[in-house]
Parts: sequence; structure tokens; C-alpha cells
Amino acid sequence: MERTINPTDILVVDDDPLLRLGMVCMLRELGYAPISAQDGARALPLIEKGTPIDLLITDYNMPGINGVELAQLMARAHPGLQVLIVSGERDIAGQLSPGWRQLAKPFTTCDLQQALLSITSA
Repeated sequence: MERTINPTDILVVDDDPLLRLGMVCMLRELGYAPISAQDGARALPLIEKGTPIDLLITDYNMPGINGVELAQLMARAHPGLQVLIVSGERDIAGQLSPGWRQLAKPFTTCDLQQALLSITSA
């Protein structure tokens, strides 16, 4: 069964402003219109406000709350949330919940597109 991602219901979270902007630009190039937050503390209120989010794309290594912890909190409040963890760390696969994906840094727009396809075709 193919899942769909609403083009406007993607949240990008990364504490590095250049990387966050880069991911947002790549997603726009692919036809999406994501929203973004600079860290977990700023992302969590979006769920609390009821902002619809189909897909969370988050950096793993962030201050305060890492990407996996953020995804776990958001998934509790938003069942069915799809998650893509972006990381240069190679050893986080054991921390990912079933169905979550990891995209290794650095990556290209094509790599991101392939990751999105793997999420929607799962």
C-alpha cells in the first residue's frame, strides 16, 4: 500500500541554519512546501498547536533533544507520522522505530528524493 505525503505537511528540523535551508530548498525543488524549525524545542509546539505533519525530517545530533527523541515525542502525539532521520552518524540504526528511515549526510537532492520514495512505498 503506497502512502502519500501532503506537499505542505513536511517538517524539517535542523539546528544548523544552512543545512536546514538546504533541505528546505531541495524539498521545494521536488515540489514540496515544507515548514521548518531550528530545534526540537521549537518543533514540539507545532504538534501541540495541531499543525498537520505527515513527515518529519530531522537531524539526529541537535542540542537539547536529538532527532530520535524528537521523533518519538512527535509520533506519540501524531500516530502514523513518517520519519526520516538525517545524520552523519553511522551507528543510529538500532535507535530507529520500525518504518523510520535514515539518510546519511552528505546527500544530494536525488538521495533525498529516493529516501522519500522509500518512505511512501513502504
